[in-house]
Amino acid sequence: MQDEVRCPKCRSNQITATKNDFSHRNDIIITCLNCGHQFLPGHGYKPPVSAKSIDDPSLTELDRKVMKIWASGNKLEAVKVYRDETGIGLKAAQQYVQQLNVGTAGSAGNKGCAGVVLLFIAGGALLLLLMH
Repeated sequence: MQDEVRCPKCRSNQITATKNDFSHRNDIIITCLNCGHQFLPGHGYKPPVSAKSIDDPSLTELDRKVMKIWASGNKLEAVKVYRDETGIGLKAAQQYVQQLNVGTAGSAGNKGCAGVVLLFIAGGALLLLLMH
């Protein structure tokens, strides 16, 4: 069963494909009938995956590139790269990149929880020292 092709900009499934006979490459251009966005085959919307590691075989090269940028701490650049490569809107790109990085080393959720736990441990230890 093939995945449904959707516009990367508005996620509509109302699309049409035309073959460009005037170029030497004979490219196929997909046009969204809802918003008019044009994109190449393979660049349509795909639901994000929550990868556990950058070595996950289900990831595309773009996903790996974005994950590396995210892990380096440059989250805005990760969203920008994904948006530039796919032509997707800002909000959809943010959601995709965040979902892609859920549970990875560079995700904000992991860092925040550890900091709170360490703060409580340190506060408890200080309280015990002051009581004795």
